[in-house]
Amino acid sequence: HRVDRRQRQMCIRDRSIIELMSVENGDLVIPSGMRYKALVLTPTSQMTPALAEKIKQLVADGAVVIGRKPESSPSLTDFPACDQKVKAIGDLLWGKCDSVNIKENSYQKGKVVWGKAVEDVLQEMQIAKDFEVKELVGKDDVAWIHRRTAEADIYFVSNQKNQAVKYNCIFRTEGKVPELWNAETGSKNDAIYWKAEGKRTAVVLELKPLESFFVVFSRSATTADPVVSLSANADSPVRLQTEGSQLFLSSQTKGCFEVTTQSNKKYTVKVGRVPQSLAVTGSWSGAFPANWGAPTNIVLPEL
Repeated sequence: HRVDRRQRQMCIRDRSIIELMSVENGDLVIPSGMRYKALVLTPTSQMTPALAEKIKQLVADGAVVIGRKPESSPSLTDFPACDQKVKAIGDLLWGKCDSVNIKENSYQKGKVVWGKAVEDVLQEMQIAKDFEVKELVGKDDVAWIHRRTAEADIYFVSNQKNQAVKYNCIFRTEGKVPELWNAETGSKNDAIYWKAEGKRTAVVLELKPLESFFVVFSRSATTADPVVSLSANADSPVRLQTEGSQLFLSSQTKGCFEVTTQSNKKYTVKVGRVPQSLAVTGSWSGAFPANWGAPTNIVLPEL
């Protein structure tokens, strides 16, 4: 199946819809745990009778379906009865919907929409984007997918660029601390820069070239007071880093640093001295595995 990661919409094969999809509290759900707010049909007026019957049931149960009215079946099985059945279901679900003057029709608990952009439909449903990157330059550089369990919201986020990036990402979840889980190293740390934005959470993510990790929201943020900014009067780079839930500041030079939290509390950190640099001197010898196209041993006068 194909998932549009920006709009929470879905187009999947007929068989998958028929066999796997159901409606729960207005959401389309599949057994893996994935949930969707709307089903977007492919732009065709043809649909198999079995699929038409399934969509009828989904709409009756409360689903929102976006797409054009089906008029016939792409199959010749049971022709012409197959075409008649598809058209009858289309007339029932779409009603007077013509995509120009009338663009939606309700049927039992759900509705169908024809002639409106998906983004406009979701906006009318007051559904915020599940994930977005605030910086326009980076909005297409991050791939992602979201799964919700009984205990947590789990996002997988991947940098698609072969260079390091830093983006302000917005997740549609609230009231929980964002944790960064690195599947490569096994590390699990709280995000450093984040804040609540209405019913969503903004997290500053720094990803190395082609790096990916999981952003997990499971712990309550009731008592959390996350960092929103760091200012410094030092010449060298300064950064904050976490180990579990503890926060550390690292600097290569002396300086005075101010950390500000979301509640506007300010903490001053002074680095009075740093260890002196150590000169690495002397020669170095190196050995290489056989058949790598390199000499067996080399000696370097200096590093």
